[in-house]
Parts: sequence; structure tokens; C-alpha cells
Amino acid sequence: MEFDELKDKRIVLFGAGYNGVLILDKLLMNGINPLYFVDNFKKSLPASLSKQATEVPVNPPKSLLTENTHDLRIIITPCDKMIHNEIKSQITEMGLLDNIYNIRTIAKGMCIDIINKCNLSCPTCARGNGQIKSTQGVLDTKKFREIVKKGKYEGYSQVGLYNWTEPFLVKNLEKYVCISKEEGMRVRISSNLSLNKIPHLESTLRAGVDELCVSVSGYYQDVYQINHKGGKIEIVFKHLRTLSRLLKQKKIDTSVNLRFIKFQYNHDCEEPLQRLAEKLGISFHTIPGTGNPLQDVKRDYLMAHKKPVLLKANEEPVCGIKFDTGICNLLTHHVAINHEGNTFLCCCYPNHCGTYIGKYIDLNYNAILSLRYLHPKCKSCNMIRVPITNEEQEAIIAYASTSA
Repeated sequence: MEFDELKDKRIVLFGAGYNGVLILDKLLMNGINPLYFVDNFKKSLPASLSKQATEVPVNPPKSLLTENTHDLRIIITPCDKMIHNEIKSQITEMGLLDNIYNIRTIAKGMCIDIINKCNLSCPTCARGNGQIKSTQGVLDTKKFREIVKKGKYEGYSQVGLYNWTEPFLVKNLEKYVCISKEEGMRVRISSNLSLNKIPHLESTLRAGVDELCVSVSGYYQDVYQINHKGGKIEIVFKHLRTLSRLLKQKKIDTSVNLRFIKFQYNHDCEEPLQRLAEKLGISFHTIPGTGNPLQDVKRDYLMAHKKPVLLKANEEPVCGIKFDTGICNLLTHHVAINHEGNTFLCCCYPNHCGTYIGKYIDLNYNAILSLRYLHPKCKSCNMIRVPITNEEQEAIIAYASTSA
């Protein structure tokens, strides 16, 4: 069992968010009682959790410096790769790199783009710089329900109504939220909020959005517009003030998080953005930016790692598979789907002919897992790996054998 080797260790969970709570529950069910959470911003867990869970304190990261490192294990809980790596760097600076214990993501999430466009032209985004071509296509609600229902059957517990698009461009977004909740899913939305008017903002959140993440790259307009090309930071602030008011009036219970994307040129924006978040009563965190928006160069996602070999349209997977590198959480616990119902390699790479896997509805979980694991790009990626289970190995080998 994955947790057996933790039973005689002193466990600290870094990150008091949703996935951290799920990991806590799993540990408690296995008779493991973590010492505490550490978090850069949160000071407590939600009161809605069980009494046993809420008794686990949330401390600042500096608490780790007082621990005896001999039997200490630090579990980084966020699913997001950039946040994970930021926390890993923070732990490394404390001299505790060897105390990190990689664990499988607990929450299984779907990233579904309902539409095929965005309102901005961010140079560090494959959508913004034109590598993903925008169209007027929309995923209709009937097909969306079929996809979510299949996802629920396959063990997915949350739906992200975003990946490479701006979800609030969908005028009836609340309908997709309602469908997700009716199918028993947790709902997340990530937005730039840089739309002059969002008349359905409140109704969408009231429909049952559990978490809203708002991404910015500057506090001042001249800085913000470098990466968020075409956006206006004052419009974002206007909507944030609306969200703050709705939270204070208890008209919504969505967890709102302001995410600052840090590049080399915008460090002086971090502190005023954090102060703003505190004033508005919303969460705040920083992630490192990928790429350089100051350079007029399109980032080629498909050539970003070693061995840039693309799987041809109908190329069959091969046997003789090695499992010594482990498997990525994005393959086992996440699936990326576009507005046509197609599934792709993962949420880190753009929806592209070279990352196309197939129609989500037509492929079962093991087929999707196998096609992604055997994809040459997956083999060359530098994402965090965890040990692959015997069941996963058997499923991949079985699929490769029948498809060869």
C-alpha cells in the first residue's frame, strides 16, 4: 500500500487546499495522523470539515525549520505543476529537499473547454500566440453532460471549466455548472476576469462554483498588459471588488483565489497584489511564469523537451514497454477535453494534432491512459512521476498487445 511506509514517520502536509484535505482524509483513514499543515497564506482549514480534520493545525512554512528531519516527511499537496514546483523550491531553500515524499494526487479532475476562444492574446499562452486557432465552436450541454457523466463513472470528482479558453465568454456558463453539480462534481473555474461586463458572474458562481482562480501578471496597467495582452487591470479589480462584496454579503460561498504570475520584470507587483487580496478577503498565491512575454517568440510547446517526436495520426502503440520511469499524475488523475469532445495528451500541452488522443466518449479509461502513456511526448516530459501500479501496468500492456 502507498501509505504503509509513512506509518512510522512524522508527516507534514504543505498546502491546505482541496487536494490537501483529500490527502488528509486518506491518511486518517489509514491510521496516519499528520502533525500539521503548512501554508503560505491560509491559517486554518474550512470549518465544514470533520472535527478530526479541523483539529489538524495550519502553521506557517517556517515551522518546518524547527523539526527533527530524521523521520520527517513533507507531502506537497497541490496538483498544479507550477505551484508544486514553487513549493518544492521553497522546501529546497530550507535544506529539506530529501524530506519530500511524492504521493499520488487524490482528486481526479477533468479540464473541459466549453468554447474555443479567449478574449486576450497572452504571448506565453498557446492560445494567445496563435498555436491554437480560435473558432466559434461550442460544446453543447447535451454532449457536455454525457462527458461529465462518463467522467464521474470513471472516478473523476471535479470539473474545471477551462484549459486554454476564457470560460466567462460562455453566456450560459451557469448551465454547465449546474450540470456538473447534478452529476456530483466539484466545479472549478479559472479566468482572467478582463471582460468589461460579466452580467452572469454572480449567477454562475451561485450555481455552485466551488473555486474561482483569477490570474494576473501585474498590478499596474503598463506591466499587466505585457503578458495579459489586450486586458485592462482596472476591469479585473472592478470584478474582484464585486466578488469581495458578494462574499461579504454571503451571496456566494465560492473560494476566490487571486493568482499572480511572476516574471523577471514584474516582481514589484507581488506585494501590492497580496495587500489587495487581503483587503478584499480573498486568497492569494504566486506562481512562476513560463516563457518570456518580453520576447517576440512563440513558445513551441511541442518542442519544449528532449526527444521531440510526435505520434502520427494513426500510429499504433508498441509493446516491449518499460515502466522504470514511473507515471505522471496528469495521466492517472486528469483528462483534458476540448469543445468538440476530443481528449488530448494532457492539460500541460496544447490541443494539437500531435497531442490528439481520440473522442473521449468513445474511449474507456484504460485506452486513454495507455495511449497517453505510450505517446513519445509523454516519455520526454519532465513532470513529476510516481510509481506505477501493477493494475496500470497490466492495463497498458493489455491495450498495447491488442492494438499492435
